[in-house]
Amino acid sequence: MAWERASARWTRTIVCVSSDEQRLGESVGIRGCFAVMPNGVDLSRWPVASAEDRAEARRHLGLDEGPLAVCVGRLSEQKGQDVLLKAWGQVANSVPSAELALVGEGPARAELESGAPARVRFAGKRDDVDAWVAAADVVVVPSRWEAGLSLVLMEAMARGRSVVATEVAGTREGLEGGCGRVVATEAVQPLAEALVERLSDPSLAAREGVAGRRRIEERHDLARTSARMADLYESVIGRG
Repeated sequence: MAWERASARWTRTIVCVSSDEQRLGESVGIRGCFAVMPNGVDLSRWPVASAEDRAEARRHLGLDEGPLAVCVGRLSEQKGQDVLLKAWGQVANSVPSAELALVGEGPARAELESGAPARVRFAGKRDDVDAWVAAADVVVVPSRWEAGLSLVLMEAMARGRSVVATEVAGTREGLEGGCGRVVATEAVQPLAEALVERLSDPSLAAREGVAGRRRIEERHDLARTSARMADLYESVIGRG
């Protein structure tokens, strides 16, 4: 933080990916001219996934047709999969046919596997994350902290998936407009309730998925965010 405060003195514009990130910087004494530039998503790389795409992804991945929650991320303390597994026991009691897939690898895997409840799949590191997101009914982002607006959250929204995420930097801002549910970090019961609500009500999850895709198209299309960044560079050069 000391280095950031010092470097800000020679910086014409400080770019943040969310308003939360700007507020965090200001709260620790970073001063300067801020510009909020949300991350962008390549909509051609992350197209909306139809019901047929979901069925095909499940066939490809060897998944059944039951309710599915997917969590993508490094298996670590930061990403909060341990909290998700605690919540999953309650989810399984309410929606016995539901399955949870953890997509990713990391130092916490052995510990997470040893305490995992039934119907939890550890998929490991994958190069077909887009297929896992397409297969999901709900994408879960249970992080304890994030540096900015989560790319996993945005990619899930781009594919038209409902999102349940914890209230870390950028999450509430990203999910505005009925795209999913935000719960407190490490809040097991609210996380479980949010998942049960969507896994037991596919129409709710579908509506949130449609709203999420619309929000990504309107605010996070990579072509538009890149153009905004180019305009910012031109502005900074002009001030120079």
